[in-house]
Amino acid sequence: DKCIISLGNSLALYSYADRASGDAGPMPVSISRVMASDLENHVDTLLPLNPSQEPEIPYRFRNITLDFRSPHYHSYNESLYRFRLDGQEWSELSASPSVSFAYLKKGSHTVSVETYSPTGEFLSTMKYGFKVRTPFYMSIGAIILYVLTAISLVLLVILMMVRRQKHASEREKENLESQVKLKSKELAATTMHIIQK
Repeated sequence: DKCIISLGNSLALYSYADRASGDAGPMPVSISRVMASDLENHVDTLLPLNPSQEPEIPYRFRNITLDFRSPHYHSYNESLYRFRLDGQEWSELSASPSVSFAYLKKGSHTVSVETYSPTGEFLSTMKYGFKVRTPFYMSIGAIILYVLTAISLVLLVILMMVRRQKHASEREKENLESQVKLKSKELAATTMHIIQK
């Protein structure tokens, strides 16, 4: 015989339990908005709010802001929140239902949030996972392109060195041939000079 009435609008969800039915309890924390932006705070996209999906965001838009809501119906005071990213240390309790993370690395990330009542009583928790895509310049295709470019440059340098060595050998050969011709002429001239005496 519980009578629970839930009302909602774009800002919050309210739950009411009449005195005869007892306490409806706290509503779980939920996500109200997830934004990904670049370094200049140009918003790329609003990500899905469903925490069971792992949306992907481009590497350029690796700054993320999450807004949460946790209706607390026992008093007019706001809930308190604390956050953490990828299992790191928890933040301090705060009345702000928003958290931002900047310069995220490529790969999968998980944001955890816990809500507490103003008296410090634990209310609920949730996790939100998302993935930052690998930037093009670090992708497998780009790495293959870098390796092929490096190999091409090495081969080009080797080819230029071989050609330079070949030209140097040809010049040295021509120089030796001209010296032999010159010495032959000198020898012939000296021989003719000796014969004429």
